[in-house]
Amino acid sequence: MAGRRCYRRYPYAALAVLMQMCLAPAASAYVLSVAIDDEDNRPYEYADDQGHLTGYHVELVREVSQKLGWSSEIHAVPWNRAQAMLARGETTAVTYLAKTPERDKYAIFLPGNVLHAMDIALYASRDRLAEIRYRPPFADMVQHWHFGFTQGYAYSEEIDAALHSSTNAENVVVTQPQLLSMLALRRVDVAVVMDSDAAVDQARRSVPDIETLIAPIEGGRFPGASVYVAFTRIGDGPERAAAFSQEYARWRASPAYGLLKAQFHLAPSAFSE
Repeated sequence: MAGRRCYRRYPYAALAVLMQMCLAPAASAYVLSVAIDDEDNRPYEYADDQGHLTGYHVELVREVSQKLGWSSEIHAVPWNRAQAMLARGETTAVTYLAKTPERDKYAIFLPGNVLHAMDIALYASRDRLAEIRYRPPFADMVQHWHFGFTQGYAYSEEIDAALHSSTNAENVVVTQPQLLSMLALRRVDVAVVMDSDAAVDQARRSVPDIETLIAPIEGGRFPGASVYVAFTRIGDGPERAAAFSQEYARWRASPAYGLLKAQFHLAPSAFSE
C-alpha cells in the first residue's frame, strides 16, 4: 500500500521509472564465434555464388545457435590458423575437426557434438588399377607405393600411424583437390582421400575430366574418424560446448535435422544413427 500511495502522490516519479525500464537496453545475446576452413568443402562448408558462407555444418551451427538464443559469427580462415585460434581461445569453436591426442589438449570433443562420420578412400590413376591393388594391412601397402595425403588431416589411428612413419608417404598439399590433381599428374601412386565424393566434386571444378583420369581402388574404402564442432578449453568454452550438445540433441530429434541433410544431399553412411 505504501508503494501505491507513493505513486499516487508522485505520478511523475512512477512515469520516470517506467520510462527507464522501457528504454533500458536489452541484454545482448551471446555471440558464438566459429572458425571454418576457407577451402571449398562442399557440401559441408563453402561460399556460395554470392560469397555467403553456407553448407551443412554452417547451417547446422546457425540453427542450433538460434535455438539456444545465441547469434553466431562464422569466419573462414586457413585450416591451420583455425586450429591455432581455437588453441588460443580466439574463437569459441571450430567445425570439421577430428579428434586426435594433440588436439584434445586444447579442444573439447563431446560425443553429442559430432557433425558426421568421414569415409576414407584410396585413389589411383585409372589406367593403373590392375597394377595398384589394395592388400591389407594398410601399413604394408604404404611401404610398396608412393602415397600422398593432405596436411593437417586426421584419418584414422591405423592410417595416420602408417602414413607418418613411412618415407613413401608425403603431405605436400593443403587441399584435397590439389592432392587429386597430383594423382592425375602421376606425382603420387595413391591418394588418401577423405569424404571422397565431395573431394572429387571439388577437384572437378579445376579438372573437369578428373574422373577419366583417376578412380577408387577396389576394396580401398574405410570408415574414417568422426568430425566435430569442437570448442576451446579456454574461458567459457566448456560451458558453451555442453549447452550446444544438449540443444543439438533436441534439434536432431526434430524434422529440421532430416530436412537439412536432404537439402545438402548427404549420404546416410555419413551418420551413425
